[in-house]
Amino acid sequence: MILFILTLLSPFTHLVLISIVNKKFTVSFDMPKRIKKNQIASCKLVLKNGNRLFYPNIKTKLTIKNPVTNEQSVLIFSNSVMPNGKLENTFNFESSFCGTVSILVESIKIYDLFGIVFRTLECKTQDYLTVLPEINIADYLSESEKFNQNNEFETQKNGKDLYNISHLREYQKGDNLNQIHHKLSAKYDELIVKQGSENEDKKTKIVFDNFVEKPLSAPLANQKVEDFLSKCFSLIKTNAKLEIVAFIYGKITSFEIECEDDFYSVVAEFLKIEFIVGKSVF
Repeated sequence: MILFILTLLSPFTHLVLISIVNKKFTVSFDMPKRIKKNQIASCKLVLKNGNRLFYPNIKTKLTIKNPVTNEQSVLIFSNSVMPNGKLENTFNFESSFCGTVSILVESIKIYDLFGIVFRTLECKTQDYLTVLPEINIADYLSESEKFNQNNEFETQKNGKDLYNISHLREYQKGDNLNQIHHKLSAKYDELIVKQGSENEDKKTKIVFDNFVEKPLSAPLANQKVEDFLSKCFSLIKTNAKLEIVAFIYGKITSFEIECEDDFYSVVAEFLKIEFIVGKSVF
């Protein structure tokens, strides 16, 4: 009762109290982990006030971003929370593009009763929701797409290599210069070497070509990713073990898929990465 009265007396008294007990304020999400394209997901932003203090005016900024298409939206929630109370803000999410969407709350602004002054409460909370890609299992393994003798998968279209497949890694001092992959090294401004597979498990390494001359529109970015993942899934259907390789900010990042059951969990991680936005990944 005393704390409630002090809260009403002065905005500055309220801020002093907030500075003492605000560590007991928590933020969390309640939402599905995976949805299909164009499916509406009901999501909840949950605020828990573990303090014996009334918060009359709280503003929460929620940022939603799809790294595949670079789409971003912002939601603002204004609420009040009772002492030791819990508040749920419900919002719907829907997307016509695939991607592992980041849902982020970086901080919360807690205002006094009159909305005059506020204190920023640092409580970074992030969760992910994967919009699954549409996988088209067409006949990707045509004559122009085949396994070669080194268990490498090559794709050619209109005379141009779209997916250069090889056993790859970053150049290290002492490597044989004859093993440098000149095409990929020139494209990514990073020395990449081809690595022999004699002592490796038989895995098909397929490289996602994330170099683009100009920023892609959301539909084109979505199509590029879905085509690539459809090819990967077609290979999985042939009982191949895959290692997906992508060049991310100057580093080689890989994702291994041992069987069909692993596919969508690996895809969820793969789609978290901002790797086709802008001219270069560096």
